[in-house]
Amino acid sequence: MLTPPPNLLLENGFNYLRTGYLIEANQIADQLLKINPNHDGAINLAALVALQQGEPEKAIKLFIRAKKLNRKEPIYLCNLGAAYLQNHNPKDAIAACEKALKLRPDYLNALITLGSAYFTLEDYNQALDTYNQALAIAPNHAQLYAYQADALRELGKIRQAIAAYEQALTLSPDLPYAMGNYGVTLLQIGQPEKALDYCQKATEKAPSNSINWINLGTLWRTLEQLEEAMEAYDKAYELNPESAQLCTLIGQVWQEVSDFPQAKMWYEQALALEPKHIDTLCALASTLVELGDFTTAIIRYQDLLQQHPDHCQAHLGLSQAFWEDGNAEEAIESAQQAVTLKPEDTSILAQLGNILASAGDVESANEVNREALEINPNCIPALVNLAQNLRGKLSEEDGQKMEHLLTTKWVKDGAKASLHFGLAHYYDGCKNYDLAAHHTINANKLHTIHKQARGWDYDPQEYHNYIDQMIAHFNRDFFQRTQEMGNSSQVPVFVVGMPRSGTTLTEQILASHPLVFGVGERNFATQGFLSSFTCNDGN
Repeated sequence: MLTPPPNLLLENGFNYLRTGYLIEANQIADQLLKINPNHDGAINLAALVALQQGEPEKAIKLFIRAKKLNRKEPIYLCNLGAAYLQNHNPKDAIAACEKALKLRPDYLNALITLGSAYFTLEDYNQALDTYNQALAIAPNHAQLYAYQADALRELGKIRQAIAAYEQALTLSPDLPYAMGNYGVTLLQIGQPEKALDYCQKATEKAPSNSINWINLGTLWRTLEQLEEAMEAYDKAYELNPESAQLCTLIGQVWQEVSDFPQAKMWYEQALALEPKHIDTLCALASTLVELGDFTTAIIRYQDLLQQHPDHCQAHLGLSQAFWEDGNAEEAIESAQQAVTLKPEDTSILAQLGNILASAGDVESANEVNREALEINPNCIPALVNLAQNLRGKLSEEDGQKMEHLLTTKWVKDGAKASLHFGLAHYYDGCKNYDLAAHHTINANKLHTIHKQARGWDYDPQEYHNYIDQMIAHFNRDFFQRTQEMGNSSQVPVFVVGMPRSGTTLTEQILASHPLVFGVGERNFATQGFLSSFTCNDGN
């Protein structure tokens, strides 16, 4: 039997590769290399097989060998870039793709891989520029529009991102990648039903793609459906257990239910896969905030921002850490930096609005919340912030919108509790005290259910002991012993009192003076009490 010529053999090998017959493709590569050990095409084929089999290091060595044998072939450099990217070396991927583009400036695959490498490095502006260059070459490439949309979304340009996803789906209505990412992005403009529909369709169209299950899990998590979120993440993990991003997302669900040991285990697994994975490091810093170690959390976030100055989540986490530590000015500055990076992210706008209001700048807070509602008319945090700030002066339209949101199926316990709290402020301001009481009762009930589902528990006896310790500690002897302590300066003023006793009103009155800055409710007093009790116990 005659052996086909090498060129035909190589073509057959690539046909096997394209149809998923990797063993057969590799056999042809081996057959060609026995005839000619320096057959660069066969080496490239073997490398592509290794890449599809999840062996990027082996593929890199083979691509480098093929490149040395034929330095004028840009395909090998482009494939080398893809291998570097799969092996978590985006900088090397960029260098390889740039060399390929010098040989062939209109090389579409090299531009796509280059854009993906920039995206991995979170250089979203460069990624967007690269995808735009690629679209100039291939204006009807649906997947490219989806990549462009990803970059726009990460740059906080939500409405442009949605338009790009819609263009991708116009060109290719059944493109799963675009469906899932489009679905998650729709949440940010208040379209949860449509978002869920697209995310579920993506998993149906491409059930073996872990990204689609990650998107669905993230959607469920945002909608407070944690069990459904974990089921989707579990399916993603079965498909791709080597994803640091996925391990981090799973850890964040455990963190949300206050199971910090489990969360830490998943974060450690993520860092074992990618030791410098920024999202994981941010998540670890956020656990410190939840555990009350604000000083260490601030240091961690600041260290991360030195290396990644444009990482939005790090700025947002730093803002929260500063706020919990009582540094309102730095908290506002960090939150504003996050808004600059993602100007159309309504959750960030609402967080900034909340901090501004608590710090006494209610007018600026209301402006920020209105910005959020222009993007997402159903942004619950922004509506609640406005209701708490404006009370009876909230527009009737906003009040009716909040009432309507309480009846929608996608609004779960935590969000419903927030809406009830906001409406309680609104109706109280309108002097409709029956409705205010109704919403307050429902708010407390749902807030308790929401917190209990996330690991919180209320023990009356434990709280009773806490109050007893407070009374015992702050006795007459304590005040006699400490009456000469403190700073004689009149600058720091602490307003202390029971809930609903007028402390917030007092703070607002004081903060209306141009030399007084209100920082809102702080919890350092509680921490100080607990520390005092611990010290007295000799621990």
